[in-house]
Amino acid sequence: MTYFKKYKTLLFFSVIIFISCNHYDSITKSGRESTSSEKSHNAGKDCMSCHHDNNNEASGEGKWWYIAGTAYNKNGTIATSGKVEFWDAVDTPHTLICSLTIDREGNFYTSKIIDFKTGLYPKMISSNGDTSMTQAVVFNNASCNSCHGNNFDGRNQPHITFK
Repeated sequence: MTYFKKYKTLLFFSVIIFISCNHYDSITKSGRESTSSEKSHNAGKDCMSCHHDNNNEASGEGKWWYIAGTAYNKNGTIATSGKVEFWDAVDTPHTLICSLTIDREGNFYTSKIIDFKTGLYPKMISSNGDTSMTQAVVFNNASCNSCHGNNFDGRNQPHITFK
């Protein structure tokens, strides 16, 4: 009987781990992302202050962002088209890790789990041309608005601006 209990417990934990890994894999491959037809909210605010917080309703099922931010046009208005790509290197050869479309409110976001490894390099693409960040984003999440356009913590980087 003890032999059976020991293996029953092992089988139980193996099933739990298997289910957890499958859930992780599905979030990594699929998830909610911004689209050009979608309208979000709070453009310019730090998205992760709500969408990356276990104690917040906004981080509910499918709304926990791993990358999020707001894009602006050169004239300071909120961009309503374009995309933001994240690459594993700034120079070639490089691999595209993630591409996010700007929504109608200028926001981009994904609930897909993104591995930042040693850093990702954002590239903003619009009909007027491309702009790349030459410094890697090395966080475990890319809360773009926490630096860009934020005047409260001393980082005070300019808004994410398309050409």
